[in-house]
Amino acid sequence: MSYGKHMLGYVTSWLASNPTNQVDDLVADCTVPDYVAEGASSVLPSSVIMCEVLKLGSERYGIKVKSMSGREFSFTN
Repeated sequence: MSYGKHMLGYVTSWLASNPTNQVDDLVADCTVPDYVAEGASSVLPSSVIMCEVLKLGSERYGIKVKSMSGREFSFTN
C-alpha cells in the first residue's frame, strides 16, 4: 500500500515538473525513466508484483498496485 501512495506522488511530481506533461502522456509501467527521475525505483519492491499507472480522464490519474499476497490497492489524484 505504501508503494502505491509513493508512486502517486512520483507521478504527480512528473506531471508538475514540466508544463507540457499531460495525463494523456502517462505510461502504465511504474518503472519507466520518467517516474524514476522523480524518485521512483526502477525495480518494484519484493512485496509488489504489479504496479500500473491509470489514466482516468483528461485530468485524473491513479495507481494500481498488487502485492505478493494478492491484495490490490488503488489510489487516485
